[in-house]
Parts: sequence; C-alpha cells; structure tokens
Amino acid sequence: MFMVAYGKEIGDEKLLRDGIEQFKIHLECLFDADAQLFSHGYHCIEEKRLGAHWGRGNGWVVAALSEIFNILGTENCPDNFKSIFKTVMAKAKSLKTEKGMIRTLVDQEDSYEESTASQLFGYAAIRGNEAEILDESYISWAKEINEALEFYDDGAAKFASGGTDCQDVAGYYNIKFVESGYSDGITLMFLSRFV
Repeated sequence: MFMVAYGKEIGDEKLLRDGIEQFKIHLECLFDADAQLFSHGYHCIEEKRLGAHWGRGNGWVVAALSEIFNILGTENCPDNFKSIFKTVMAKAKSLKTEKGMIRTLVDQEDSYEESTASQLFGYAAIRGNEAEILDESYISWAKEINEALEFYDDGAAKFASGGTDCQDVAGYYNIKFVESGYSDGITLMFLSRFV
C-alpha cells in the first residue's frame, strides 16, 4: 500500500509496479474462489491456503484494494482487482448479521460479531462507492455498521478480537476481545468517513 501511494506521489513507476505486483501475489495466493472470500494465510512451500475465512483479514484486503482504486483509478489496476473486490464485498454483504456486522469468521453463522472486521468492510464499502465500483446499497451497509458499533467510556470500540494466528477453525472462536492500537486505528479510519 505504501509503495503504491508513495510511488504515485513521487512518480516512481518501479515502486508502483512493485506495489501492484505484491497485491497480485496476495490475491493469487489468498483468494478462495469457491468461498468468494480470502483465506487467512498461505504456506509458500506447500502452496496451500491456511486458516479460515477470517473477518479482519478479509477486511484488510478489501480496505486496501479500495484505497488502491482511489489512488490509481480503476482503469490503472489489473482487471481482476476490481472483480475480486466486488465478489468479496458482495459475499460479505450477503453474510452480514441482522445488525449489519461481520463475524470473526465471515461465513460461520455461530461465530461472534467482530467490530474491526465490520469497520474495515464498512470503510471499503464507502471507498468502493467513491471509486464508482459499488452502488449506494453499500453506503447503507456502512451506515448500518456505524449504528451497530458500541464503545467503551474511553472511546475504544467494543468487540474487537485480539491477535489471530492461522489455526484450525475452532481456534478462532476462542480469541478474546482486546483493546489495541490496531483496533483503535481501524475505528478512526472508519469513523473518519462520517465526518
């Protein structure tokens, strides 16, 4: 992300190409076309995806892609960036809870609602609309997420899961909620779109 943004800012084509190439590798390795979601990790030696369809991981990818579209313009991105982005966003939207939230495992109905994953998808929904990729229904979804958020007295968002390693599906259910720098950062990023 930094390479693309900085490469664009200073007009460095090599940085831009390298940044885009890194995105391509991530998408090729992590996108699960059958599930229409991203897997949590990838084993380079065994050439296989690892973990489950982790909410925050999926959120990071779509949020980053939405930034790339707004930095470069969709016409300057590889075609599959836009199609994968739209596919994952539509799939996640179809799996959201009644309150609009995303679960810590996006496609597991008994997995808990998780605030950072939800906010990252909300951010991507708004930025994807700004890039003219997503329709107005995604703005409505982002507003649903905003209305569903709960906060501690110090302003931190509740229900943000702690650090999450690639693991068996069962392990994701036991990750405790924590307040962290990344959860605060995600909250600021998301809420900045409503100012």
